Amino acid sequence: MTDYTLDDRLAENRSAWTDYWTSLTLEGVGKMMLAVALFVAVAGALYWHGGMPDLRTLTGDFYANISSELASIVITVFVLDRLNQRRAKEDRKLELFRKAKSRSNDAAIEAVDQIRHEGIWDDFLMHHKLNEEKTDFYAVKWSDVDLSRAHLENAYLSRAYLENADLSRAHLENANLSRAHLENANLIRAHLENANLSRAHLENVGLTEAHLENAKLTEAQLENANLSGAQLENAELFGAQLENAELFGAQLENAKLFGARLKNANLWIAPLRGAKDITDAQFNEQTVLPDAEHIGYDDDRKPIYDKYWTPETDMTRYTDPNHPDFWEPEWAKKQREEEQSE
Repeated sequence: MTDYTLDDRLAENRSAWTDYWTSLTLEGVGKMMLAVALFVAVAGALYWHGGMPDLRTLTGDFYANISSELASIVITVFVLDRLNQRRAKEDRKLELFRKAKSRSNDAAIEAVDQIRHEGIWDDFLMHHKLNEEKTDFYAVKWSDVDLSRAHLENAYLSRAYLENADLSRAHLENANLSRAHLENANLIRAHLENANLSRAHLENVGLTEAHLENAKLTEAQLENANLSGAQLENAELFGAQLENAELFGAQLENAKLFGARLKNANLWIAPLRGAKDITDAQFNEQTVLPDAEHIGYDDDRKPIYDKYWTPETDMTRYTDPNHPDFWEPEWAKKQREEEQSE
């Protein structure tokens, strides 16, 4: 009769060992080590009492076999642990992505902050891009959120609530922000080329040096907005409400101004070359003209100029380069000449 060796027993119980080790915790590892110690102690006792032929041979065979088993089991446990960690990370991402669309502003803001903190913003955007669901950000509530320098190109943010949000230097090219609430938001130097901002609420918004080339601002609410130095070439400003807006130095070449409301607006040194339908825009006697001179401040430290719009003002002299009295800022003329010479 063939002896039933330790090798036979190890081979017979291979799957049981593997299942056990993959479920080990630190406590389980301690128990396993204790079991090995007990085995060695018992084997030693049997040896000294003549119950086993050769402890050295036995323990040598034992360690030779169990070391290979343990190595394969440890590798399996490591791989499974990594897979579990990855699965947990993905579950965490999806949970944050879901919360970022919450109708609760606090929950959404917390999720967005955490997404940016954990460095998974790109994953967040790619997740929605792959889903190709237009309503992903529809009417999202991100008021007071910090999205400075964020990449939201092509994002669908129609009717989104982004009041007081920091979107400075954010990339929002081709984004749909129609009817979005952006009151008091910081959009300084933001990239909004080709963005749809029609009927958006942009009261008191900071758009200094923002890129708004070809943007749609039809009937946008821009009262008291700061658009100084903004690039608005070819922008659609049909019916835009720009009362009290700061537009000094704003580049409005070829902008469409039909029905734009520019009462009390500051157009100081703003180039308007090629602007369309300026005669159909609305001005008043507090609208600062592009060729005005700054002559001081009033008691509230508001700048005073020497030239404001009047009913007799011919606004086409700022838009039509063929006008006998055409005017544009020297800096704009120099910039165009440099571009043409390149």
